[in-house]
Amino acid sequence: MSAASTDDIRSDFINELRGYIPALRDKADMLRARATVGPDPDLDEFYRLVHTIRGASSLVRLTSLSQVAAGLEDLIEHLIDKRLKADGAPSGAIADTIDFLDAYAAAEPCDDDFDPARRGKV
Repeated sequence: MSAASTDDIRSDFINELRGYIPALRDKADMLRARATVGPDPDLDEFYRLVHTIRGASSLVRLTSLSQVAAGLEDLIEHLIDKRLKADGAPSGAIADTIDFLDAYAAAEPCDDDFDPARRGKV
């Protein structure tokens, strides 16, 4: 794959990521408001979105983004499997991670050198 086509694919993915951010925030807000336990369709949908981000970012070799998404994916799995409430520390971690994803998607260029703290975005 040529560098130009890799850049195009990454750009397409980042545009897709930008489109996921509102849905991620909505799901996080619903979870926080309800603080539900156990099976929850919103939690399942939230997991699916994050899983998609993790997998696609890995495919386009945005390793740092994939690792952050994997961490969020693990947290959501833990909420599902252990039936923890999506409030307190989990809620804060979810919000912080979504902020990171949003800042990452807004950065130019989007690459593995991205550091939102250094860029003053988070």
